[in-house]
Amino acid sequence: MARSRWLVPAIGLVLLSSCSSSRIAGSSPVQYEDVALPKEDEKALISAASRQMVSIPAATQASGSAPDIEYRIGPGDELTVNVNGEESMQALALRVDSAGFIQLPIVSRVNVQGATLAEIQEQLVTAYSEEFVDPWVVVSISKFRSRPIYMLGELRLPGVVYLEEPTNIMQALALAGGVTENAYLDGARLLREDKIVAVDIEALLSDGKLDQNVWLQPRDTIYVPGTQDLKVFVLGAVDTPGAQPFERGVGLLAAISSAGGTIGGEARLKDTRIIRTHSPLKGELITIDVDGMLRGARPDFPLRAGDIVFVPNTPLGNWNEVVRQITPSFQLVSEALEPFVQIEFLKDDE
Repeated sequence: MARSRWLVPAIGLVLLSSCSSSRIAGSSPVQYEDVALPKEDEKALISAASRQMVSIPAATQASGSAPDIEYRIGPGDELTVNVNGEESMQALALRVDSAGFIQLPIVSRVNVQGATLAEIQEQLVTAYSEEFVDPWVVVSISKFRSRPIYMLGELRLPGVVYLEEPTNIMQALALAGGVTENAYLDGARLLREDKIVAVDIEALLSDGKLDQNVWLQPRDTIYVPGTQDLKVFVLGAVDTPGAQPFERGVGLLAAISSAGGTIGGEARLKDTRIIRTHSPLKGELITIDVDGMLRGARPDFPLRAGDIVFVPNTPLGNWNEVVRQITPSFQLVSEALEPFVQIEFLKDDE
């Protein structure tokens, strides 16, 4: 207990010393509202000046288009073709090239990009009718390779999975063997065309929110981070902004101290903000009076994994004002940020 009593004052001295020396596709705007602090969280109640809850509209299974049930051929797929019972044209192994063509005897190159097996068979029957009387053609897929999805992180069988039929998130995770015991599901994300899709994988798996079980598209990536990768971030008017390993029980003052303390004459400690993620779809903006903590008027504020501490150098207002000022700082740590933050802060300008 004696050691704990001296911890906050010691950190405060470090901070004061430092002061003296120194993109979502298809989503609509975020919604936020003021909410009361939870009564059971007395430290947060005393430490935080205000909190705003922020939510992002979810991409649900109903909001997307239904996938095509019939498989359509693409580059990388491998076909087996039998033509007219001819010995030399049995079980022809053909790979679809990058332009969508296959190379066949007699008829040479044939474009099969985006075609179904039935359409390819009909196309080849027409092509070979000039050489054979009433030719018949049988086409099958020997290897599915044109629709990869990438399963990364804390999965039992990470790697590339090739779609053979319409596949949703739960089916893809099953193909990857499920998640490991080290999986941090709150940070699990679905990436599409270099953007995070607003899907809550943790709610899908833990709470049975089946509307989050969206259909996957070719070249989607599902990434499940591990608990060993958890971080907090301290940005803004501090000496060494960036990510720090998360340790359970770490407080706001210790995190700022680990970032080298604040920059003297610039930091507005009374207006410190914490962006906290609750899920890929929900977060909150917390205003903290760090100056009051240093004076002993407020207790330290306990951080959670993924928290982003932003010490401003100009006055800040609501969520949108914070977005404008803090977004450039996120480029320092963009890859490690929680899905909720990446969706809102790193989306393309509209």
